[in-house]
Amino acid sequence: MSVYNSMAVNLKKYRENAGLTQEQLAEKAGCSKNHLSVLERGKKFPGGHLIDRLSDALEIKPFVLFLDEKDEAEFIRRKRFVDYVMDSMDKNELNSFKTPENEDSD
Repeated sequence: MSVYNSMAVNLKKYRENAGLTQEQLAEKAGCSKNHLSVLERGKKFPGGHLIDRLSDALEIKPFVLFLDEKDEAEFIRRKRFVDYVMDSMDKNELNSFKTPENEDSD
C-alpha cells in the first residue's frame, strides 16, 4: 500500500475510532468537510500543517497516519512491550539508568 493510500485509510479509521463524523473532524482540524472527504478517499494529500491539525484532533502522533498495516502491527507490538517493561520496573530501577541529565552526578 502506498503512503497516500495508507494515510487515507488511516485517517478514516482513526476518525471513526474517535467517534467523529467528517464534519466534526473537519471543524476540529480547520478544514472543510469536502476537503476531508477528498483526503479520506486518497484523491489529495494534506500539507504538513493540516497533518498536524488532523493528528492533534485525533489525539495521535502524525506519523501514525502513514503506517501501513504491517508497520502498525509492529509499532503496536513494540509499544506493548515497552509499556510492559516500564510497568514491571519500579521507579528506583528507572532512575538508575544513565541519561545525559544524570550522567555527571556520579
